This record gives sequence, C-alpha cells and structure tokens, in this order.
Amino acid sequence: MTPAQVAVSTSFRREVIRVAVRIFLFAVVYCIMVCLGIALAAACVWGGVVIVSRIHHLLAVMAGLGLMGLGVMVCIFLLKFLFTVNRSDRSGYREVTAAEEPALFDMVRTIARQTGTGFPKHIYLSPDVNASVFYDSSFWSLFLPARKNLVIGLGLVNAVNKGELRAVIAHEFGHFSQRSMRLGSFVYQVNRVIYNMLYDNDGYANFLKGWADISSYFAFFATITVRVVQAIQWVLRAMYGYVNKGYMRLSREMEFHADAVAAAVCGGNNLASALEKLSLAGACYDEVLSGSNRWLKEGLLTRNFYGAQGYLMGNTPAEEVHDRYRRVRYKDQWASHPATEERTAQLRALAANVTPDTASSWALFSKPGQLQEQLTRFVYEQADIDWQGKEWLDTDQVNRRLEADRWSVRMPAVFNGCFDHRFLSTLTESQWMTDIPVTEAPAMDDRQASLVHKIRAAIDDQAILGAIARQEIDAEYFEFAGIRYHHSDADEIAKRIKVEAEGWQHAMERFDLLFMQYTWWLAMQSDHTVELRQRFRRLCQVSDFSRAFAEAANNIHSLLAPMREAGDLSVEKAGELTGHLENVLVPALKKLLSAIGEAGWLAGNEAVRAEVNAFLAADPVYLFNDSFNSDAFGKLADVLDNVQELLERSRVLAFRNMLETQAELVNSQARA
Repeated sequence: MTPAQVAVSTSFRREVIRVAVRIFLFAVVYCIMVCLGIALAAACVWGGVVIVSRIHHLLAVMAGLGLMGLGVMVCIFLLKFLFTVNRSDRSGYREVTAAEEPALFDMVRTIARQTGTGFPKHIYLSPDVNASVFYDSSFWSLFLPARKNLVIGLGLVNAVNKGELRAVIAHEFGHFSQRSMRLGSFVYQVNRVIYNMLYDNDGYANFLKGWADISSYFAFFATITVRVVQAIQWVLRAMYGYVNKGYMRLSREMEFHADAVAAAVCGGNNLASALEKLSLAGACYDEVLSGSNRWLKEGLLTRNFYGAQGYLMGNTPAEEVHDRYRRVRYKDQWASHPATEERTAQLRALAANVTPDTASSWALFSKPGQLQEQLTRFVYEQADIDWQGKEWLDTDQVNRRLEADRWSVRMPAVFNGCFDHRFLSTLTESQWMTDIPVTEAPAMDDRQASLVHKIRAAIDDQAILGAIARQEIDAEYFEFAGIRYHHSDADEIAKRIKVEAEGWQHAMERFDLLFMQYTWWLAMQSDHTVELRQRFRRLCQVSDFSRAFAEAANNIHSLLAPMREAGDLSVEKAGELTGHLENVLVPALKKLLSAIGEAGWLAGNEAVRAEVNAFLAADPVYLFNDSFNSDAFGKLADVLDNVQELLERSRVLAFRNMLETQAELVNSQARA
C-alpha cells in the first residue's frame, strides 16, 4: 500500500466538515466585524475632517485627529494579522547539512519521495527526545506554499532503531502528503489568525501606547479604542473556543491519518514500537538532565548525555507502575494528539507491517560520538553555563553516579517492594517498642506492595474526576473500571474512590505497625535494639526537619508570589513584603538552618554547607533604593532549593539505612 492509497476515514471526513462549518460561521462573524470596523473608521475620518475644517482651533484639530486615529486603530487591529509572521524559535536547534550527514539526508530524501512531500528546507538537530516538522507561517500561508523544516532530537535517535526512526519521520511528513491533510494545515492557519487577534497583541499595544503618549487628547481616544477592541475580543473569544475545540478533534484524526501514511511507507509495527519507547526515553533523558544539574553544583559537567540515557533505558522498567492502577479514562476534547495506546492499537489493526530494521539509528550519522558531545555542550551553552574551573565526567563516571543515585533510594529486596516509592507511616516509639512478642512477619506480597501505587492512582483519578465535575475538563462521559458514566456522576465516583483509598491507607499503616513490632521483637532476640532505635530516631529527626523546612520555604514562596506576579507593585507594598521577609521569615529560616546544621544533616554535601554558612553569616537587604536586590533573592532561592533537595535525599537514605538493619534481622531469622 502506498500513501496515495491510504483511505481517508469516515471520522476524518466528518471532522473536516464540522470544522469547515465552524470556520465558515467564524468568517461570517469576522466579516461583519470588519464591515462595522470600516464603517466606524469612515465615520471617524469623516467626522474628524469636518471638525478640523470647520473649527479653527488647536483643541478642535487635536480632537479631530484623535477621532480619525480611533477609526484607523480599530481597523489596524482587525487587519493586523495580514502582516504578522509567526516565526518558530530555532535557538534550541543546530542545523546540519548534507555534506555533514550524507546518510541522514539520503534517508530523509527517500522518505520524502515515498510520502509524496517536498524535501525539507532545513534539517535541524535538537538535544531532546522529539521529532517535528515546522515552518514560519503567516496569513498568506493559506494561499502560498511554505517549505517545511525537519527537527530530529538526538534523545529520540538514541532510543529507537533505524526502522523506527524512519517511521517517526514518515509520520511527520505524512501530515503534508495528501490533499486531505493539507486541509488540516489550512485549518491550522485560520486558527492562528484567530489566536493572533486574541492573544498576540504586544506590538499593537505598544503602537497604541506610543500614539496615546503623544498627547492627552490622543490618550482619551486611545482609551476608547481599547474599549472597542475589548468588545471585539469578547466576540472573538467565544468564536475561538468554538473553532478551536473542533480543530482539536480534527487534529487527533490527522494524527491517525499521518500514522496510516507512515505505516504504508515504513510499517505500522515500526511506528508502534517507536511510540511505545518515547515515554521511557523522555523519562531517562530527564533523569540525566536532573543528575547533571545536581552535579553542576559540585563543579562537574556531563560529557555525553546520550551514553547515560542509553544506560538508564537498559536498566529501567518500561512503564510507571501506578499507571496500571488508573481506572478513570476520558477523551480530552482539547488534546491535539490521541493517547499512545489508541495510536498503537490502530496501527496494529492496519496490519501494515514490514521487516524491522534493527540497526542502530546512529549508523546514519558520520561521527555519532562527537555529535553527542557537541549537542551535550550545546545544552550547557543554552543554559549559559561557565565551563571555567569545572571537570568533565565521562560516560562511565556518569553511569556510576546515576546508579549510585538509584541505589541510594532502592529499598532491600527482602521486603518485595513493600517500602518502595514511599516513606514509613507516622509512628511513635511507644506504638512499636513493646514487650509484647510479635513472632510472625506481616505478609510482604505483591498485594501489599501494590497499595502505594493504588493510592497514588486513586489520588490522580480523584483529581481528574474533580476537574470533570467542575467542567474544567470538557468531557461529556468518562469511564471508571471499564464502565461508562455521565460527567454528572463524577463526584459520586470520586467519593467511592476516596473511601477505597482511605481503606488502602489504613491497611498500609497497619502493615507498617506490625512490621516495626515484628522487627523490634527480632532486635530484642539478637541484642540489636539500640541500633534499631537510633536509626528510627534519626529517620524521625530528618523527617521533622524536612517537613519544617518545606513549610518555611512555602511561607517564603507565598510571600514572594506578589513580587513575581505584580509588575506595578507599589514601593509601600514592596517595603511591607520585604520587611516581613527580613524581620520574620528569614530569621526563622536561619534558626531552622542552624538546627539542621548542628544535627549534622549538611555534612554530606560541602557545597550546600558552605552556601548555608554564607547565608547565615550574611544580613542582606532585599529592597535597596526602591529596587529589589536580585542577588540577595537569588541566594535565598538557592538555599531554599538546595537544602530542601538535600533533606529529601537524606530522608530517603535514613529510611533505607533503617530498613537495611531490619533486613539483616529478617534474613538472620530466616537462616535460623
């Protein structure tokens, strides 16, 4: 089957018709507004000319010119999209040429020919996990063809084989391969026109402000212009929601159709397997970035993100466990892409499979290792990182650090995952340090281990149902445990889930109590009570510090929120906020930091300890000469972020250390 033979589905045709009707209605409304705008402009210009010609006075001249400006400015607003070009941001991309990567260009050229599309104007590489086609668009793109640009992310290249990469690129080209798909592009451009008039108004606002600043007379008419524009936008906003919701449905059908085109060219099996790898690839790439950001504080830089990403992908489960327990499903009418499960199911139903090309995608690049290092450095350059005085970590060093990070939060295997992804329930020593013998361990089976995932999934499901009930999610129906419900049932189902989650939480707390009582009994039999008590107390201490610090950080962030959000914050209000920060919140924070340091919780990270000591010794002024001291606020933010991260990691380590003691007790009992 060729792309030309890919049938346009009935649902695709139906959505095209629906969107076309919506666009027609918008066009009618818009034409009416343009006609009214032109009539207003003509009346204002005529009135202005009459005033200027008949009343020979400076006031009359200014009033006449202001009136004419009012009409002209309204017309400019209604027609400004004709001269607007939406340029895509290329700052995160690096262009490559055919001379640099001939094999890659040959592959892209072949796919373009097979899908019946033109060869891209430019091919860019990006550091992350993505592939996309983009172009600079304007109103005239509705009538004049625009050459597309292709972006290929190295994080994607690192995750898929050659056949899968071909299929992903074929999908992107599939959006432009047939007349029916080009209609979707037309709809996109119309949607951009509406968006421009609603939200892309910075240039117009500056122009209007410049006109108003010329004279107080003009400022009066500029104010009237703003009111007229707001009335126009009120109408447009209603039309935008009406058109855009239809476009989102069409967009989802376009994705299915582009998938079918890719399947005809490169095999549905290849595209399906690529789609299933994207989530894991993205999570592993983000984990590398997160680790690299932490090591940056130690003066260390990662030489190659992609070797580390590949290592993590080979040592990571393919899906988040708690997602298996999600029971609420709905169709998001505002989503532009279908769910991956829907896409892969349709691809497999097509049965348009080809023999997989399992060769590495890196075979398409001339010097893959060098390219990986270049794009890694490119990420640091984009973040404006100073390389001076820093050490580069090679792939083996990075992998060891990533594995150490994972190991530090990995709980002993003897507990069968019952303590993974969570902390111990809140318990007091008197609850479990008893003389009553508990000689039987609680069941540490898969059912117990699944409780934490069920609880997290239930929290997510309740949040979704709450949004559906409030109509923040525009879903007429939803599914719960495979049964379809109307959106009016969302609150009732959410209450049912809450009761179930509370039951699971109580079961987990009961398990924790029995587990602590059992291991205490084992400790008494083997004279390890002092060690177990000390490790429990240390866990409680860092947990208390972590909660207290999180509360202090939240108080400061809440205070700073008006400073970040209010561009016109008065000097008096700024002084009031910074005064409370300097006199109340920062002293309390310093007292807490001193206690944390005295307890030894900063000893594990010299960089953070030095940062905290400098913060404790300083007495910064956060408002100086009616201006915010950005340096002082930056240091405060660094302390909040770094100490909170250190405490959370220390809490995990303290929990693991206690569990290791208990694991040895359990293993010794099993050997006895």
